[in-house]
Amino acid sequence: MRLARFGAEWIAVLALSCAVSGAGWAQSVDYLAQEAGLALDRTPASARLEGMGGLTIAVADEGRELNLSDYGRNLAGWLPDREGRRSDLWFRSIDRAVDVRNERNVRTRTRTGLVETGAIASWSSGSKRLLGAEYAYERLETAVERGERSRDRGPQWGGFGNQRLGPLVVGGAVHFSSDAQHLTTTNPFGISHDGSGVRYTGALAYFRGNLAVGAQVERQVNTILGYGHEVSRFHEDELTWKRPVGIYSAVATFSPAALLRGAVRASLLRIDGRQDVDVSWDYRMPDNPGRANYRALVGAFEEEVRGGEIGSRWDADLTGSMRASIDGEIGWTSDLVTEGVNYKGSRRALDRDRGWTRLVGGLGYALASGRGRGGVEGSFLRTKTEDRVDGGVEEISERRLEVRAGAEYHLRDDIALRAGYARTVDDRDLDAPRTLHTGSAVTIGLGLMPRGGLFQIDALLRYGSLAPDYGGAPNREEEATSLGLGARFLL
Repeated sequence: MRLARFGAEWIAVLALSCAVSGAGWAQSVDYLAQEAGLALDRTPASARLEGMGGLTIAVADEGRELNLSDYGRNLAGWLPDREGRRSDLWFRSIDRAVDVRNERNVRTRTRTGLVETGAIASWSSGSKRLLGAEYAYERLETAVERGERSRDRGPQWGGFGNQRLGPLVVGGAVHFSSDAQHLTTTNPFGISHDGSGVRYTGALAYFRGNLAVGAQVERQVNTILGYGHEVSRFHEDELTWKRPVGIYSAVATFSPAALLRGAVRASLLRIDGRQDVDVSWDYRMPDNPGRANYRALVGAFEEEVRGGEIGSRWDADLTGSMRASIDGEIGWTSDLVTEGVNYKGSRRALDRDRGWTRLVGGLGYALASGRGRGGVEGSFLRTKTEDRVDGGVEEISERRLEVRAGAEYHLRDDIALRAGYARTVDDRDLDAPRTLHTGSAVTIGLGLMPRGGLFQIDALLRYGSLAPDYGGAPNREEEATSLGLGARFLL
């Protein structure tokens, strides 16, 4: 039988997402988003910096500070970062189209639409205690021209709290997740997946002077159910995929000099999954070896995923109006899938190692009047993948370079205009021909900050494209339009 397959590429990206943000789930909607080249954030990303060309470190921002919560995603760091009563709301929409041409120059277009929205509300009692709740919702739709269509959507919700005990802060959280996929396909053995999960997080932070240290443990209990049958329903299969996930992280921030701030972080990822299939064949099924109904529970595969990441960031105030920042990490994943003998499940046999190196440098400048600021950044990402196939090793090295520039100017004290530009060079296989692509993206943004500072609203619009940079007929072209909104209320 031919079943829908979960791509192995997703595992490495999931490892990066989980290790960095702690917001990743091992659910079907996450897989579908990663397979489409998108990432579910589930956090109030800075619409302000996105409106400035997607800057990340060159310009100071409330949501990108060098502290335990923003940089290290440590739950126990929320108490000193979210004072009083505060609410954050966000919305993100992406419409993406990818055109791929085969050897006969026949084009196939795949469209992907992603909508994310969410809210976080918290209340703190001075510097002693913090309580809060959060909610997020995603809807992901993919459509292949003259082919398969999929719609996956679902919510995540939960609560969190912090308690100070002298120089220590203890944090805890419980989150729930669910999603359901509706699949329209001509493949009679196509599988739709539904997911559910619970995530438990425990964190500890220590503060002393300019030093802050945090550690965090996250455990996920995920279940992905798959359903398949052919048109006449002569057979029906139910797949149960158990995916327990463990994420262990540590972070430290410090200030060795008055104008210099630094941070380091490390994380480990562990997934031990297994899928079983409840097979049910009617006696009329053509492939049924007997003349009676057949039912059996069969092991489809077992998976073992290990990953880790080490990173560091530094911010330096060069002058009263200029700052320099550098951020980088190295990471790795190991993914081993062992298939069962009699049945093919959602994943195929695999033995893959992947490592990556990312480096970002930025320079920011603010006008003396305080009405304007801007920045420029350069980023480098290199990935190396090794697949062990039939006793041999296949290697693929990828490289991505990007330069971003953006600015913000206050027309009035309460209104800011923003704009940015990014240029990208992407080579998906350094050793193969016709894999070099170049692209660009333009963003515009608007900020509303009424006097009193009780709330701030940011909006952005971004358009980007990526096209081949070689002679001959192109084999892949991409374009995407995104809209973002963010709001912060201080009560």
